[in-house]
Amino acid sequence: GDHRDLHSFPTRRSSDLTIAKIQFQKWTQSQQPPSDIEERPRAASSLEQHPKIRILMAQLSLSESELQKVKSLKQASPRIFLGAQNDKDRNSENTSLMFEVSIPLGMNPTYSSKMAQQKRTIYEKQALVNREKLQIEQKVMQAQQALASAKQSIHFSREQYNISRQALLMSEQAYLFGETNIQNLLLVQQQTAEAKLKFELAQAYSGRAIADLNQISGHILGEK
Repeated sequence: GDHRDLHSFPTRRSSDLTIAKIQFQKWTQSQQPPSDIEERPRAASSLEQHPKIRILMAQLSLSESELQKVKSLKQASPRIFLGAQNDKDRNSENTSLMFEVSIPLGMNPTYSSKMAQQKRTIYEKQALVNREKLQIEQKVMQAQQALASAKQSIHFSREQYNISRQALLMSEQAYLFGETNIQNLLLVQQQTAEAKLKFELAQAYSGRAIADLNQISGHILGEK
C-alpha cells in the first residue's frame, strides 16, 4: 500500500497543480501568479465586521426602514377631487369649479396585512443573520483546529527529517568504510528524501490552513 502510494503521489501532485492553475486563471484572468502569496495569521475581528454579516445587516436595515414606511400608511390617504360644474340654468353660461377633499377617519384596510408581512420579513432576515454568525463561528473553530494540527505536523515532520539526515550521514560514512552496501545506502537516501518531502508538505499545509482561517474569519488578502 505505501509503495504504491509513493509511486502515485507525484502524479496526484501534478494533477492538483494543473487544476489549481486552471482555477487561478479562471478567477483572475491571468496566468501570472502574484509574487508574494504567503499569508500570516490575522488578529480575530468582531463578527459584526465580517463581510457576510455586514451585507446581511444592511439588508435587515433596509427591511426595518420599509417597516417604518408601512407604519406611516396606517391611515387611509386623503382623497382629492377637482372638477367643473355647470349652472343648472340652461340660459346661463356660468361654470363653477368644484374642489373636494375627503379625509377618511378609519384605518387603511391593507395596513394590517402589510405590517404582518414586513415584520415576518424582518424576523426571517434577523434569523438569517444569527444563523450565519453561528456558521461562521463553527467554521472559524474548525479552521483553528486545522491550523493547530498543521503546526503539530510541522513539528513532527521536522524531527523525522533531522533524524533521517543524521541516519544518512552515518550511512554514507559506513559505506565509505565498507561497513554497508550500496543497497542500504540507497534505501536510507530514499527515506531521507521522503522525510524531507513530508516536512515541506507540512509547511505548505500550514500556509494553506492560515489562508483558510483568514478568509473564513472575513479578512481580505492584501488589506491593511
